[in-house]
Order: sequence, then C-alpha cells, then structure tokens
Amino acid sequence: MFSGHDGSYVIFDLETTGKITNGESLDDIIEIALLEVDCHGDEIFRWETTLRSAKSSSPKAIAKHKLSQEVLRNSPEFAEIGYWLAQTLNGKMLVAHNLMNFDGKMLLSHFSRLPDLEVDMGTGIDTLPTSSKGWGLDNLREVHYINYLAHSAMGDALTVLTLIKQGVLTPAAGAAPFRLIRTPFQNIQAPAIVPRKDAYRAHKSFDKSPSLSNSQSLSARSHEPIILKPGNKVCLSGGEGDYRRLMEEKHAELELERKSLRSFSKGLVAMVVCDLDSSAAKCNKARDSGIPFIKADDFLASNKGDAIPAWYFADS
Repeated sequence: MFSGHDGSYVIFDLETTGKITNGESLDDIIEIALLEVDCHGDEIFRWETTLRSAKSSSPKAIAKHKLSQEVLRNSPEFAEIGYWLAQTLNGKMLVAHNLMNFDGKMLLSHFSRLPDLEVDMGTGIDTLPTSSKGWGLDNLREVHYINYLAHSAMGDALTVLTLIKQGVLTPAAGAAPFRLIRTPFQNIQAPAIVPRKDAYRAHKSFDKSPSLSNSQSLSARSHEPIILKPGNKVCLSGGEGDYRRLMEEKHAELELERKSLRSFSKGLVAMVVCDLDSSAAKCNKARDSGIPFIKADDFLASNKGDAIPAWYFADS
C-alpha cells in the first residue's frame, strides 16, 4: 500500500478560512487532523483539533466546513499546538490529497510563523493525480459511496485512507519524510485540543446569563432540539450581505417554505435569528407566540434530518 519509507505515514487534512473574492489569500488553518498509519494502512494514532483564528472565514468556506468564528471561540490557536505538531511529525511521511499545491504549503506557512522553529516538509506523498479533473474528494466520495463527513479534517483524512485501501488512489513511493530541524522546545506534552464535536457542543450549550426586560424573560428560556422537515414554514431574521445569502441558500437546500414577518405566527415552525437576545418587535412577538428560535450559525451547520438546537421562551 505504502512504500519507500521505513517509518510510519501521516495522512493529514486541513480546513481553512478560505479566500476573499479578489483572490487575496486570507487562509488560516481552523481545523487539522492527523491519521498515522503503517505501510499496510493500519491505524497507529489519530489526532484532531479545531483552531481559533483572528480572521473570519469567507462565506463560501463556512458553507462547506460549517466552522464560524463563534463556533471556534474556545479552540486553541495554531501557535499553541504548532511546536508539538512539528515534534510529532518528525521522521514521518506526510500524505495529503493536494499536498503539493495546498495542504503542504499551508502547513509550512504556519510553521514559519513560529519563532525559532525550522522544519523540512520532505517530499511527502500527494494522492491527487496531476490530471486532477474528477479526482476531488467530493466526487470520489459520491462515486465510491464513502460516508465520512465531508469538509471536516478527520472525515477527509479517513476518506483518503479508505480510497487508498480500495485501490482508487495509488500513492507513489515516498522519498523524504518530514524533518524537525530546529526547535526551542524538547519533549513537548500534547496540547489541549477542541475537536469539532466539542466545539459544536460548547457553541450550542445554553448560556443563562443574558436577560432582557422583554415581554418574555430571556433568563427563562429552555433549549431543545428541533428537526426541520421539507415544507416547514421558517422565517429568517437578520443577517447582512453574503451571510444573509447563505441563510437563504440553506433555507432553499432544506426545502423549507418562506414565511413573511407579517403573518409569521400562522403555521410558523421556527425563526432563524442571528441574535437570540434581539429586542426587535418581531422577536418579542415570536416569543409571545411560543415560536422557537434557531441560531443562524446552527442553521447553516445543519443538514436535512438533523436535530438543530432551538430555544423556547417560557412565560416569565
């Protein structure tokens, strides 16, 4: 399966903030996953974490990886995991789908930001063929019925490993592994991490601290999941520019029925809002009518059939 290297192989994948429309790179890594395997593809070790960035992800990137700044607010920064990561990769052969043009360059650029750290990325193994048309992971995942979560770092790494095991991807022999040349630290302990599921859980956890003197007290709200079904009437509230467009695209993707604000209390299943604590008149009316609120970030991260966190407002 793998050849040309006596040690282990690390299949890795990154999710990033993406690029702005004029082509200027805004990329910061916001999720990374490592899948260490032996030459037979048998797993040795896996590791993943989301990462906090001062940069906002582009709307196009959020639509794919579902990782907004709010979701990542409790995640470590790359500087907190970078030295340990370089130490962990030392002597291992890097494997990635588009290693040469994206993942390898992105990881090297982040290592270069850390003081007194010098690494050699090696040649690694790029599983993306030179003629890459039709070889994107989304297409391969669909053609070969692979169900790992798309556009999540660990999901994509596991997808690459599965495709290699199936013989769909045939990795070339590895020539030179990753090398740690210089570091100011030795024997670094594994850093604290926040995997995707924990980032979502923290993001969706209920915060009882806000309280407004609306017709319904926000301190009395309760939090339960809701499943939106095709044809459900859902009202969108708030959001500007590209973010609003993403909300509308998700509304269409879930096959929901639009409901105007003037008649939203008639058959409305939920309101999607950017601010749960909004004191706008329409939000107060929705609370009075017992209509649940869904946070816009949670709405954008959902797929058909998902249980989405929703907030219900009891009488104060």
